Amino acid sequence: MYTINEILEYVKMPEECSVLALECYNRVKDNEKFKEYKERFYNGGFATESLDRYAESIGERPLMLRLAFCLFCTDKMYEIFKSMNLSDKVYLDSLIDLRVWANTCMKNYGEWGMREFKWLSNALRGKLFRMGRLQFERNVMEHCDYNKHGVHIKKDDEVIGVHIPEDGRMSKEERLDSYKQAYEYFGNPVFVCETYLFYPAQKDFLPESSNILAFMNEFDVVYSEEDGQMRDMWRIFGMRGSYDPAALPRDTSLQRAYADHLAKTGKNGMGYGVMVFDGEKILTQK
Repeated sequence: MYTINEILEYVKMPEECSVLALECYNRVKDNEKFKEYKERFYNGGFATESLDRYAESIGERPLMLRLAFCLFCTDKMYEIFKSMNLSDKVYLDSLIDLRVWANTCMKNYGEWGMREFKWLSNALRGKLFRMGRLQFERNVMEHCDYNKHGVHIKKDDEVIGVHIPEDGRMSKEERLDSYKQAYEYFGNPVFVCETYLFYPAQKDFLPESSNILAFMNEFDVVYSEEDGQMRDMWRIFGMRGSYDPAALPRDTSLQRAYADHLAKTGKNGMGYGVMVFDGEKILTQK
């Protein structure tokens, strides 16, 4: 078991956020109502909106109370991870999202806290695991059957879902290490990922050296959509009222490439990819 201070130090939470989160946590940790929310969180009947209303009723900032609640659940999360034969490192690494999303909350909303509480709840409940650079969960095959590279997967069969934490760049070596860890734990060779990073048109406007394309080329993109809904563009440009290409920031090469593409086409999209991994190499690698 780890203390709250040890967890905050491990995930490298910014100092200001750590101080505020600890202060909020200490104010509410012995509150019976707060304990009741934790019981409901793990046994049903929990709603984030209810926690937000409770925060307002006791004079706490809702987004900060969400973060404090995440910290309050880390002991139960530890029990769950140990019961699933997951290492302490996987447990601690799965909490790095506390820092990732706290930073995102400050960047996009101007305050420390946890806007993406519903996403964090997957890890807190033992459904999402960070193994190295990537996160994984048990999932089901969507969109179609898949019969390639020696695997025969029907729609709705169990597969391993892949998620990419917003935690900086990731090398091919880091991805391979993550795939190996997940393969060894889950024992399933089929990985799937649905993300804007698999938008097929990126091959037309990103350089061949792009790390995004290198990641996409590890998967067989079996389904994609293209429209002008600007889904996930906040991940590139931050939360904005408008994604008018003329007003978008162009501070990075990715921002410039996407802004130019949006100005030209008015469209963006996503893709659903399947990867087959035999424990040593990626069979779907292009």
